[in-house]
Amino acid sequence: MEKKTHVAFGNAVALSVLRPITIEGLLITVGVSTLSSVLPDVDLKNSDIDKIFDKLMIVVCTFFITCFGLDRIFNLGLVEIVKNYNALPKYLVSIVLFIVLSFVSSKTPHRSFTHSIMGVIIFSLIVKFGFDNNVLFPFIIGMISHVFLDIFNMTGLELFYPIQKRMCLKLIDLNGFGNRLILFISCLADIFIVLILLAQIIF
Repeated sequence: MEKKTHVAFGNAVALSVLRPITIEGLLITVGVSTLSSVLPDVDLKNSDIDKIFDKLMIVVCTFFITCFGLDRIFNLGLVEIVKNYNALPKYLVSIVLFIVLSFVSSKTPHRSFTHSIMGVIIFSLIVKFGFDNNVLFPFIIGMISHVFLDIFNMTGLELFYPIQKRMCLKLIDLNGFGNRLILFISCLADIFIVLILLAQIIF
């Protein structure tokens, strides 16, 4: 499936299931489900999401190396703060772990770990550690929607990873009619659902 198809479908499912009742909730739901609906393709080499997490990993490594270097020189106590992770905001720990796992996952074969039940569970547990349900639920829905759509493709995915047997229904080509139809219906659903939710929020 194309990235835009995954995003449109993931947003449609998340919005219809969660039905946020505030503008903030609407923005969070769309933003988080957009990220998680393309996250599984971090294992697709040179994809946009792969490049993003490569850069984020460089930022994380640079940050920690700089902090440890400054701590050694000026004895700032930064190492002790990191060791005692309970003193750090949970969302910060969650974000760092998320970036590290995404970077590691980007080096796995395409449609293996990140497209599996195990992958969805582990990523979701990391998000749950640092964020409330208003972030967790759209995240889970976005990832599951991606895995669900990819089951219909021609090459399949390792749903029960680390078991390497691939599951596929071989019904939809990457750029075929099925992909375009899902994209079209999902976009219409997105517009329709957003308009209904906005009307309920405003009036």
